[in-house]
This record gives sequence, C-alpha cells and structure tokens, in this order.
Amino acid sequence: MAEWDELAGNYAENVQSLAAALRALMREIAPDAEENVHLGWKAVGYCFGSGREALAIGLYKAHVNMILFDGIDLDDPQGLLEGTGKRARHVKVPFRLIKLVTQRGVCTS
Repeated sequence: MAEWDELAGNYAENVQSLAAALRALMREIAPDAEENVHLGWKAVGYCFGSGREALAIGLYKAHVNMILFDGIDLDDPQGLLEGTGKRARHVKVPFRLIKLVTQRGVCTS
C-alpha cells in the first residue's frame, strides 16, 4: 500500500519494523477489519464493521502506540493504558514485541 509506505518511510527503522509487525498482527487476527492510513494523524486506523474506527497504530519519533478510541470503557487492572483524553487511551508498545510475535509464530511479516 503506497500510503503505508509514505507514512512509515518517515520513521526510523525500529519504529517502521514495530509498526509493520503490529499491522501484520492486525491482518492476522482481524482479516475483515477495514484498514485506513491517516497521513495527517500519522496512524493506521481499523474499523470492525461499525464504520467507526475502534483502534489505531500510531507512529511517533521514538515509539509506537496502540490507540484504543473507547479505551476509557476498558478495565485496566494492571494500569497499562495511558492518556487523559475524554474517550481514547493508548499503550506504548515495547520494541521487544517484534521478537516476541515472531518467536511465537503469531505473524510472519
């Protein structure tokens, strides 16, 4: 996807690799989800049939976030969710996830 290449190409290799691994994971666990690249938001959003995006992968200079648009409604007993917005919450995804995902065979790209 040309838009993905344009978005990811603006970031360091480690950010690109982690975002690509998360994107591959999303395609594997939710193959029917609609993917939308938002160049202005620097994110890739996912709709699950409602026409409204439920989550996104956000790319930043030194990290990648998994953004949950209705994260305020989720139980978070371990305190992983960050953010103070009205509805959305996010998780900063650790770079070691790439290794964990590929070691466990969750995704291959």
